[in-house]
Amino acid sequence: MVKGSSVCKKKKTVSLKVSLFAWRLLLNRLPTRDDLLRRHVLPIDEQLCTEGCGNNEDRNHLFVSCDFFGSIWFMICGWLQISSASSRNLIADLNQLCGLGGFSKNM
Repeated sequence: MVKGSSVCKKKKTVSLKVSLFAWRLLLNRLPTRDDLLRRHVLPIDEQLCTEGCGNNEDRNHLFVSCDFFGSIWFMICGWLQISSASSRNLIADLNQLCGLGGFSKNM
């Protein structure tokens, strides 16, 4: 379990790819630049977002606060017709989407 965040248990059928992606996202194990730096895959001078916005690339920046990549997250929320998932905090948004999507949340 991920300490400090809710974990979604499926009640509906979700593809394995989507489940694994969400699981890795919650565990902060996606290959974002901060993760690659932590594992010494990238040199320290390559920590900035690939879009060139000047911010360090971590999961919250990449999926929520980046003007380019974060806009994709908001388009997905619009596609799902969810207008309230806009806390600018990825874990809070994921927890909200889990509750709206027919999933239960367990600490």
